Amino acid sequence: MAELTQNYNLKKPGQDDFYNIEDDNSNMDKIDEALTPEADPAQVPTGNGPGKLVQWVSWFANRIKAITGKPNWWDAPTKSLQELADEQASHLADNVKHSNYAVATGSANTYAVTLTPAPTAYTEGMCVVVKINIDNTGASTINVNGLGAKSIKKPNGNDVTSGGLKAGSIYTLRYNGTNFILQGEGASGNATASDLLSGKTATTDAGEIVGTMPNRGTVNITPGTTNQTIPQGYHSGSGVVYGSANLTASNIKQGVNIFGVTGMLEPLVGNNIPASRISASEIILDLIVGASGSYSIPMGLDIDNLGNRYYFIKRGSNYDPEYVKQDKASNTVFQINSGYSGVIKVIPNSQNVILHINNNLYRYNGTSYIWNTTPTGGVNDFCFTSDNNVAMVTSSGILRKLNLSNGSIIWSASESPASDKIASGSSGAIATGDGVVSSNGKVRLYNSSGTRIWEVSPFNSTFVKSVSIDDNDNVWVYDGSTAKKLSSLNGSVVATLFNILAGHSLFWINGKLYAVGNSGVGIYNESGVLLAKKTLNLSITPPCSPFINHRKNIIIPYYTSANYNYFYYEFITNVTPQ
Repeated sequence: MAELTQNYNLKKPGQDDFYNIEDDNSNMDKIDEALTPEADPAQVPTGNGPGKLVQWVSWFANRIKAITGKPNWWDAPTKSLQELADEQASHLADNVKHSNYAVATGSANTYAVTLTPAPTAYTEGMCVVVKINIDNTGASTINVNGLGAKSIKKPNGNDVTSGGLKAGSIYTLRYNGTNFILQGEGASGNATASDLLSGKTATTDAGEIVGTMPNRGTVNITPGTTNQTIPQGYHSGSGVVYGSANLTASNIKQGVNIFGVTGMLEPLVGNNIPASRISASEIILDLIVGASGSYSIPMGLDIDNLGNRYYFIKRGSNYDPEYVKQDKASNTVFQINSGYSGVIKVIPNSQNVILHINNNLYRYNGTSYIWNTTPTGGVNDFCFTSDNNVAMVTSSGILRKLNLSNGSIIWSASESPASDKIASGSSGAIATGDGVVSSNGKVRLYNSSGTRIWEVSPFNSTFVKSVSIDDNDNVWVYDGSTAKKLSSLNGSVVATLFNILAGHSLFWINGKLYAVGNSGVGIYNESGVLLAKKTLNLSITPPCSPFINHRKNIIIPYYTSANYNYFYYEFITNVTPQ
């Protein structure tokens, strides 16, 4: 009986079988099918067991294509497997083009690694990736495969500092031909946390730090009596240590040192300003004319910018009025019989004067009258204005501003009752007040155009002895012992100063109050604090009242009744009290 072959099931005739051509044809067809002439990519053996020859040939052809990477299995490969193996071995040994990783051994600062494959020598550019096994404490080295220890450096060439290599951290090192250089380590510097602004971070030689320096911003310091510590920290640069233009030797008490400036100002002696602070050139005490018993009575005086003196006198037993000009050496420049006597005020920066004679005003140039005005009722008082004109009040209740050049009327205002005191401020404002004319104590303030701003009675109808205007157009009034500051806006009382030196007049000059009385001159600040006092024994008698002259000084007349001799002070107001 026929048997079948194991793989292709071909019929094998038995010893007793007859020849059958169909069996031969069937076997031939199976062999022909198994020996297909083309490899079929789809023909893949299902396992290691029996499979068609074509399946194995196809599988083998596809594997050749996969290995060579060629489009056809019969195409020759670019390189042989041996060549590829050689290249792979060469690549693995190339520590420049690729990195090789190892875990360090050894102790702190002295590290060692073993790479596989093992390098045979150090080459420039060689890369080692190493996991540090222990923190370093200073400059460190690394020994690769026993080729010799090499220093580990930062990119700037410095040794790594303590803590720069942390256990468990992985670092990349490259060999530069001499040392291994840390890669990606760009931070450097020796700053500490206290050098960095609070809340800010930075990386230095020591690693990342968080700033602790406080931000002080803008710190301004006003000098005081004790040292002040400048706080540690960041400052904006806009802070200042305040200074003062008043920190000069002339403003500091004699012998006192303030910030390196030694004072030269002699202190008060009792209630008096010492002679070194008010010298003969600052206060002039002068016998105007005549000797004891000569019956020479001066009625008005002023001094020009050259030191010449102008005054009225009543001379001899008949008291004949004369107008006299003397130079600084008391030489008489001229002396004329005026027929009348009155008040003299020198025009600023000139040798011309305004004369108040017989209730009229005259401008006199030394040889002739330039102009005169004859108001109804007569002139009670006059002053110069800040724009170099003249203002006056009359007994008929008229306030006028006159052109100083020709005496023409610039503007006029009516007052009721009349005023007999007048003052002008730096802005051109004019204040008037009632003294002994009506005794109703009215005080008025006008702007530079002659418009009345307000009218008040600060002393409850008691007359005022003087009016003065400060730098802000506030009006200061004085009744002989009490001073009041009246608002420039509405005349309300802003301040009341008691215990002011009892006297005749009060003046505001250069930020200070000057009270003039028979006992001398008191200098006060705006709060009423006595800054200095010059004690004098005066007898101030109208019509010669103290007034501010063109030099911003105070002319003070007084006389001795025993022999009828008159004297005049010019009180220099630029003396700084201490």
